[in-house]
Amino acid sequence: MPRPQLHQYTVAEASSRRWLYVLHGIYGTGRNWASFARRLVAGRPEWGAVLVDLRLHGHSKGFEPPHTLAACVHDLLGLSAALERPVDAVLGHSFGGKVALMMAVAVTPSQAWVIDASPGRRSPGGGAAERRRARP
Repeated sequence: MPRPQLHQYTVAEASSRRWLYVLHGIYGTGRNWASFARRLVAGRPEWGAVLVDLRLHGHSKGFEPPHTLAACVHDLLGLSAALERPVDAVLGHSFGGKVALMMAVAVTPSQAWVIDASPGRRSPGGGAAERRRARP
C-alpha cells in the first residue's frame, strides 16, 4: 500500500522561489496560518508558504505508527520532495515548533522559527495588556 502524503495548502505568487514550511500546534491544522501566510507572501512575493497538516491532523489521515517527531520529519521530507519545493525555512508553533527544530537539523534551512506561549507564570485572564497596566 502506498505511504500516505501530508495534506498541505500553498500560498504563493508566480515569483515565489523560496519556501517556508509552516507547522501548526497540537490542536491545529495548516490552515490556521493562512492569514499570516497571505500577509507574508504579499510583502515578500519571492517567498511561498506551505501550510502543512501534520500527520493525524486536519486532512492528513491514515499514517501508521510510530507517531513520533522523527516520523513527522520523515513525512515533511517526503512532502518537500513530492512538491519539488525545498525547505528554505521552517516555522513551527508549539508542537509544530518541536517538529521544526528537528526539521532544521535534517535539512539546515536558512531560517528556523519556533513560536510558542511565554513559559512564565500567569494569572487566569492575565493577558499581555493586563500585565502592561499592572507595571509601575
